[in-house]
Amino acid sequence: MGKELKLEHFLKVEKKYNLYQDTIDGIHYWTYARYDMWAGILDEQLGLGKAHVGKIRWNNRIPIYFKLIQNSIFKRKYSKKFTDICFAFDSSNRRMINKQYACIYTDGVEKEFSNSVVLEYPYLLEHPACEGSANLVYLDYILLKQEISYRLYPILFKNKYNQIRKAVRKKTTGPFAALEKLSQQKLDINKLEKEIIKQIIYYKAGIKSFKKLITKIHPKMMIEIAAYSSYCMMINEICKEKHIPVVELQHGVMNDHLAYSYATDKMLRQLPDKIFLFSEFWKRKIQMPMKEECLIATGFPYFESRLKQAKKIPKYNDGKRNILFLSQGTIGIKLKDLAIELAQKLGKNDYRILYKLHAGEIERYKIEYQEMENYGIEVIHTNNDILYDLFASSEIQVGVYTTAIYEGLGFGLSTFIYKIEQSEYMDDLCNLGYARFFENCEQVYRLILEKKEEKRSCEEFWKKSSLQNMKREINHILES
Repeated sequence: MGKELKLEHFLKVEKKYNLYQDTIDGIHYWTYARYDMWAGILDEQLGLGKAHVGKIRWNNRIPIYFKLIQNSIFKRKYSKKFTDICFAFDSSNRRMINKQYACIYTDGVEKEFSNSVVLEYPYLLEHPACEGSANLVYLDYILLKQEISYRLYPILFKNKYNQIRKAVRKKTTGPFAALEKLSQQKLDINKLEKEIIKQIIYYKAGIKSFKKLITKIHPKMMIEIAAYSSYCMMINEICKEKHIPVVELQHGVMNDHLAYSYATDKMLRQLPDKIFLFSEFWKRKIQMPMKEECLIATGFPYFESRLKQAKKIPKYNDGKRNILFLSQGTIGIKLKDLAIELAQKLGKNDYRILYKLHAGEIERYKIEYQEMENYGIEVIHTNNDILYDLFASSEIQVGVYTTAIYEGLGFGLSTFIYKIEQSEYMDDLCNLGYARFFENCEQVYRLILEKKEEKRSCEEFWKKSSLQNMKREINHILES
């Protein structure tokens, strides 16, 4: 594969050029753009697919704008003041639970704290139907404002736009050259500069609206998912000014993740004050400018409840050994090819391959994944709450780096990691004996036939009594 940009390279350059503190027009441009720039670089260098693909794109703007305008008119009102908790997340975190869409990370906590409001950003420009959610505010109007500003800014404010563009070029020439030297890779500088310019304009268009909204709601605390998203970072800045504590809920794998890796000890205004973690294990996997007492192991209530409730799916409970493939958009095509090759090698008599698409892949089912069914593979392509029942129905799981692998361990599944791009996130899991790497179909085929027992306790990754832990910590914050 040759040289490539590594996380250590990125952090080294950030520290050398003091990029977290640097600003353009008072905006911490690098902090806002760093994650999307990093993801874009990896996509190009590693040839990864897109993690999330929806039905509509920005280049088909008229229906998108119409939809955003509708939500901006009818789904943005909130009159109640002095809320205990304000939740902020995008709609990808909702799943169909008991015939209703609910956020898998916050639902249990929301029910315990009724005096709360949810700020929801559209996922792939859509929202699932959330019946009976009186305290739900869509952030579509802010996204609409940001998008229109980004499109019109170069036209209406041509001189200012050119000033921003020149400032971005001046401030990033050194860092980008250093990144190219360290990685020995040519970067698409124009694309990276455009990402920074976009984040600057989005910030200018969104910060006042977020400030007005937070002031109106006046929460005692903020709970968010994916604090590294640009809208959450703006919210965090505002909450710092208003002395509102912010907590992020862990929602995925954190080791060697740029969003949880910073080359500084100084607390940044864009970061949360505390993070509630799945377990103590994750404290060792992140490099955050936060005191250790701010990294709190609470557990994951949704996982804990589903672990108890999950049942075998009758049609898959026929004596065959079920092998669950956990797909992701970035590596889905390679994993699909492996599944087809393995299906042909195993045959259909004793084994069944269940291929679970990630939510961001569902729209690609017919185009890219349906062909697997010609080889006897069951492709699971719905966004319903079925993953845990698939775990309960399976003996083996195969994946690359998804968080779901850790959840499958909770069901005692033999775990095999396909050693391709980004599988290094699972190095510790394999080193600790919970999973094993393989590099090709022949190797995983032999592992399946081996039936060797691995370590299968999940206590290291999932703290128990999670809801009680969260309630205790939240009450402590509210009281103080």
